[in-house]
Amino acid sequence: MKRILAFACLVAVVAGCVREGVQEPLDAGHKIYARIDGDDTKVQLNSAQKTVWTAGDRITVLGNYDGYNYSIWTFDGQTGDRDGSFSRISKGTYSGIDFGDKYHSLYGPYGDLTVMDERLLLFSEVLAAQTYIPGSYGLQANVLYGTSDDGTDFRFINLLGYLRLSLTGDKVVDRIVLAGNEGETIAGEFYFYTDDPENQGWYDNLSKQIVLDCGDGVQLTDEPVDFYFVLPPIDFESGISVEVYFKDGSFYPQATTKPVTIERNIILPMSEINTGNALWQTVSLYHTGASMYAPYFSGGTALSGMMVWGDGQTTVLGSVESHGFTDSQPSHTVQAKVKDADFFGLDSCEGISKIDLSGF
Repeated sequence: MKRILAFACLVAVVAGCVREGVQEPLDAGHKIYARIDGDDTKVQLNSAQKTVWTAGDRITVLGNYDGYNYSIWTFDGQTGDRDGSFSRISKGTYSGIDFGDKYHSLYGPYGDLTVMDERLLLFSEVLAAQTYIPGSYGLQANVLYGTSDDGTDFRFINLLGYLRLSLTGDKVVDRIVLAGNEGETIAGEFYFYTDDPENQGWYDNLSKQIVLDCGDGVQLTDEPVDFYFVLPPIDFESGISVEVYFKDGSFYPQATTKPVTIERNIILPMSEINTGNALWQTVSLYHTGASMYAPYFSGGTALSGMMVWGDGQTTVLGSVESHGFTDSQPSHTVQAKVKDADFFGLDSCEGISKIDLSGF
């Protein structure tokens, strides 16, 4: 797919995803108004799980205003407002594109456009690096598409879906990594047709995982703490895996092989995960040599775990076929810590002098 680019528009769309402090409106009396369809649509979540805008939110509008056909608008209200007006802060001309009497708007982390077979396509992005916000998801992680017939009143729909993890425990979360069990693409640049916005396709800078960065850390307690991922609509037919990394250097893996479906505009809550009382099944292997084949396991839908290699290295269960030891020690005690497993196997016993299954 070849995109039609114009430098002025590219600057405008990228600028629409950045907050740079207060910017004076170009036209103090000119306002547009945004309405987001559906109570489940979220720009940022409030405590009642209702739609709210955030102070400084910006949207890019494609459509004809006084000889200009692109513009950037900023939200006039405060964080937590459910509706309100926007003021224009930038405008310009996108050459080679005629939007006719239709107006298009995009709220999202990135934007671009092209025309294919006389149909307008817009580009946006599902972020592979998202940030934690209490009770919500990261600012600018969501993508909304809006239309208007008069250039004043816009109706927005949400293009993405959400996954909510609820964690308990006693450690401080540093980051959470999410992936599909079949290596599905879940982040990157995508496009959609403006006349059929649910018709979406991947384009570039693709990723098979999303990392939720928790900044200075999120303290877990006995009360569940919610973590939100913004995802494309997708069917994870073989389930998903998450890795919860803590500030102390440890991590907690969790997986399900049950199908997981992410729908547009819907929050999917997962079962609560207690990271503090993991009941591990343990297999200990005593090995001599420079490298070792990893054991493999099968079991129930929540099968997950980690390999503790004894040289200071730890990997998620099933993520490597073999491990080269990183220290100078000739022998190591290797532990597999797993949950919901009912079978243990090895492709090779080379270098292994003893296997302890008493904890399995």
